[in-house]
Amino acid sequence: MRDNNIDLIREAAILATIFMEGGDTVVNDCHDKGGTTKYGISQAAYPELKIEAITLKDAIAIYTGDYWNKCRCDEMPGLMAILTFDLAVTSGARRGITVLQQTEVTLVPGLPKNFVDGLVGTRPVSNTLNRAWEMCSDFTHETRAAVEYTEKRMDFYRGLKNAYYEKGWLNRAMRCLGYAMGIVHDPQGMIDYFTHGAARCN
Repeated sequence: MRDNNIDLIREAAILATIFMEGGDTVVNDCHDKGGTTKYGISQAAYPELKIEAITLKDAIAIYTGDYWNKCRCDEMPGLMAILTFDLAVTSGARRGITVLQQTEVTLVPGLPKNFVDGLVGTRPVSNTLNRAWEMCSDFTHETRAAVEYTEKRMDFYRGLKNAYYEKGWLNRAMRCLGYAMGIVHDPQGMIDYFTHGAARCN
């Protein structure tokens, strides 16, 4: 199953993540184990790349292949795709899927707790994708699921007990929810916003 606007949603979601990651600003935060970072792509994650030289096109390709496709976001309802993708970027694909499954256990009656395994690319993910559509049967239910996902994402960040980054992580989760709502409502408008309003990403 695919959202009718999934291609535009994917483009807007990736641009939103790049915007939240600081665009083309090269960063080397001594508190961040990722090392040199540009467009949110870190040297630690991609040691074979010259991070300072990557382009926006390179970053979009990395985010599409290593995060969006790895989580099979094209097969999710739009809101859940955006939220799962962004958490995958900050905390890994398995965490993005885990929080999606935790949300499903909360909102879909009858799912066992061992449904949550965070597995990607295996039979349980097919079940996960089916349950995502089940809990997002209309926009009201999808919005409820998105809020629940965000709350669980924030609980995960709080559980890390990292005082230095916690406030920023919590703000990121809330910003992502807001952007996601805007994207599913008007994906092309949000693409234009991130392309022109976040001009440093070009």
